[in-house]
Amino acid sequence: MNESRLWRWSLIAVLTLAAAGLWHRSSQSATAESARMAAPGGTVATLDLNSVLENLEERQERERELMSMIEERQARLKAMENQLQQSQSDLKILAEKSKEWFAQREQTARLSMALRIEQEIAKGTVDEKRKNLSFELFSKINDAAARYAAREGISVVISSDIRADIPFDASEQQFQAAMVSRRVLYASESTDISQAVAQMMNNEHKAK
Repeated sequence: MNESRLWRWSLIAVLTLAAAGLWHRSSQSATAESARMAAPGGTVATLDLNSVLENLEERQERERELMSMIEERQARLKAMENQLQQSQSDLKILAEKSKEWFAQREQTARLSMALRIEQEIAKGTVDEKRKNLSFELFSKINDAAARYAAREGISVVISSDIRADIPFDASEQQFQAAMVSRRVLYASESTDISQAVAQMMNNEHKAK
């Protein structure tokens, strides 16, 4: 009887210890899994490219330079237009099909062709400079965002379109495309680093 009781208590003790061991290992495994799932892969931030561009002092300076070039081109085109108009007026007062009339008509045609070529060149030059400026500023913003993120321990910076309006006056297909192509549906203001990146870039630009 005593041996039977002793045997039962020994079995209970063994089972209790075994259960405790299993619980301990299970608890450790669950804790590790929980920690793995809860461990952050890094902070995510958002950046509004339009907001950064609007606040960049370098962009303002470069656009003033571009406007100065555009005004210079426009003045040149205006002078050529005036010259063409004067040539057309001179052509009208000449006797038609006279020697002077043929010479003036040829000159008017040359002026007209030169004006069209200059207009195309001016437009192409301005468009190219605008694209180059946009690409250069985008590259600088991208670099600044990467450096800011590295400094602040941010792993991912997402280009935010949360402030972009969905075009209600567009076609249904365009409307649907605008909705499903949204990159950011929600982001708290604390994730937005636009102002901080713009300020950093402005400080660096002033230091040059």
